[in-house]
Amino acid sequence: SNSGGSPQTLLFKADVPAMGFKAYRLVSTQSTIAAALVATTTPSTTLENDFVALEFCDNTLCKITNKDSGISIKAEQSWLWYEGSVGNAVSGQASGAYIFRPNNNTATPVFAGTPTLQLVRGALADEVHQTFGAWVSQRIRLDKGARHAEITYTVGPIPVGDGVGKEVISRFTTDIASAGECFTDSNGREMIPRKRDYRETWKLNQTEPV
Repeated sequence: SNSGGSPQTLLFKADVPAMGFKAYRLVSTQSTIAAALVATTTPSTTLENDFVALEFCDNTLCKITNKDSGISIKAEQSWLWYEGSVGNAVSGQASGAYIFRPNNNTATPVFAGTPTLQLVRGALADEVHQTFGAWVSQRIRLDKGARHAEITYTVGPIPVGDGVGKEVISRFTTDIASAGECFTDSNGREMIPRKRDYRETWKLNQTEPV
C-alpha cells in the first residue's frame, strides 16, 4: 500500500558539479516546510509539466504526450503474471531468481478490478500513487522541468498459497509502429538499439513461449 516506496519521501534539489560530487546531510530543525498536497482526482486525471503529459483513464495510464513535438501516443499499462516453469523436455531449468521462464504464454492480471489512484502535488515534483489489488503498488513521479517520468513499484508478497510460482510483469501497450525495435539505456553505454528475437552476431532459435 506504499505505492512503490516508503510512506514518506523527502525531495530536495541538489546541484552537483561535472565530474565531481557534493555531500548533503539531514539535521533536526524547528522550522517546517510545506508538505505535498493530495489533489482531487477525476475519472480522467492528468500528470503533467511543461514538457510531458501523462493521462490516466479509469485510474490507469492510457496516453502520453510530448508537448514539444505535439505527438501523443496510446500507452496502456497493465500488471500481469505468468505461471513459472518447473522445467520441461527442452530444458530442466526452472523459473527462479534471475531466471525469467514462464511455463506458457498466458498472462493473468494481478487484479481484476479498477486500480486506486491518488494525485500528489509538490514543490519539486508531482506524483500519481496507484495500487493494483493487494500486492502491487507503484508511484509515477514527474519532476518539474523533466522530459521523462520515473516509475517505482513494490511487488509482493507474491501469493503462492495455490502452489503456483508467478513471473510478474508490467506491460506497456502502445500504438507505436516500431517493427519490433526499441532503445534501452544500458547502464553507462547510453542508448542501445534492441530488436525483438534478433542477435547481431548469431542466429537466434527461439524456443521459449515468451
